[in-house]
Amino acid sequence: MWNGSLVRFVEYGLDSFIMIFSLMTAIQIHHSFAYGYLYGWDLIIGKFWHFYWPFLLVYVLVTLIVLKIYNATVINNTYKNAMVNTALALVFMNAPLIIYNFWRYDNFIFEPWYLFVVVGIEIVVYAIYKRIFYKILVKYDRQYALMVGPKEEIELLASKYMLSKVPNRLIKYIYYTDEKTKIDSSIYNLIDEVDSVYISENLDTKAKELILDYAAYKNFKEVYVVPRKMDVLLIDSVFETIDDSLVLHAKNMHLSIEMRFLKRTIDLIVSTIGLIVAAIPMIFVALIIKLQDGGPVFYKQERFKRYNQPFYILKFRSMTHKQTKEQEQTLATRNDARITKFGKFIRATRLDELPQLFNVFKGDMSLVGPRPYMKSVVDEAMEKNPDFLYRSNVKPGITGLSHIYGRYDTTSEERLRYDLLYVRKCSLWLDIKIVFLTILVMFNKDAGLGRARELTFAELLDLKERELKKLDDCQNEVFEVLDKTK
Repeated sequence: MWNGSLVRFVEYGLDSFIMIFSLMTAIQIHHSFAYGYLYGWDLIIGKFWHFYWPFLLVYVLVTLIVLKIYNATVINNTYKNAMVNTALALVFMNAPLIIYNFWRYDNFIFEPWYLFVVVGIEIVVYAIYKRIFYKILVKYDRQYALMVGPKEEIELLASKYMLSKVPNRLIKYIYYTDEKTKIDSSIYNLIDEVDSVYISENLDTKAKELILDYAAYKNFKEVYVVPRKMDVLLIDSVFETIDDSLVLHAKNMHLSIEMRFLKRTIDLIVSTIGLIVAAIPMIFVALIIKLQDGGPVFYKQERFKRYNQPFYILKFRSMTHKQTKEQEQTLATRNDARITKFGKFIRATRLDELPQLFNVFKGDMSLVGPRPYMKSVVDEAMEKNPDFLYRSNVKPGITGLSHIYGRYDTTSEERLRYDLLYVRKCSLWLDIKIVFLTILVMFNKDAGLGRARELTFAELLDLKERELKKLDDCQNEVFEVLDKTK
């Protein structure tokens, strides 16, 4: 029940109530200051709803959509992330109305300052109610997971799981297996004791089928699979029939002519407007970079666009300008000595990427797409995984799925999954969603700079005060994850 539609429906209902409540409270506050007494709630609600119900419905629906895009829920999320996302969504949603009311000043529904009060009330009430909601979920929605796969892959996946910082999601069992060892029947007992099963990328196909058959088909367990190339290809496939035989139609991994035309049209319009709007901030950034050390303002580097054709990308320089050729082909780390003080700021806020609007206007890049990589990164990634080639089936972008869900130091293997998924699901709505989420990422310092150091699985277990206990009644190497404090 806790992970189903019912709880989400309750949360969306409370979100809607708080939006309307905040509007009504702002009117009540105004009436109290203006006339010295409180207006009846029944009269406020009745009058306001009678005259402005179309606006209220549109306001609530659009705000709910923005809250959903920004993942402002406390379900399977941390309270801090939920509130940061909620606050940004509310500010972003109300900003156009505030600007419009100040510009026209024709008291559209209410005076301009009302909306500041509304947003303030919304954030305060949201903070209280979501805190209570979050505490209830943490107490009653304890989710335990089983992770199955080769040791190296599972330890990496388990480390990321623990770093998610969601207190009610815990690993209960870790099941190491590979192609040489078969999964024994003891795994069924382990699945019975957990809420979800996580399967790594290179687990044997037969083992995957056994787990899926027992967990998903026979029981009510959630199954999460790290996808392979074939899995990504089948996403959003549609069924067809050949006589009475069912087949899945997986469309090719290229954009249609119509989609390419639509993206190019939007790129031209947005990059033109963007360059005009961002002209003044770009001038200030350029001046600071120039005054900092007298070096060049822009950083020009060879990257690869569609079909791996080379082009030169433009960025504001965030590193020292005196580097060897080998240093220029080396990815930066969080505490990289080459990054200047101002460079850390423009990297964290993504301001260093504003000049790429020129690349978009020229046609080498798109607003949304896989990130363009340096030659050294492409060569290394292609050597490890030839599938890296297919991410270039679309133009590279200023932002993309791997840009908003990854960090600066996310591995090329992880980025490839996001990039292939983008090629598979590319649509106008997905591009709009990615642009909205990019605004959120600009406030995430870790995403722009990466982690200072990747902790090992053993170090993370110690940090989280957890320990592994080997289960002797299993043929495979299986561990239970226990709390040291208990």
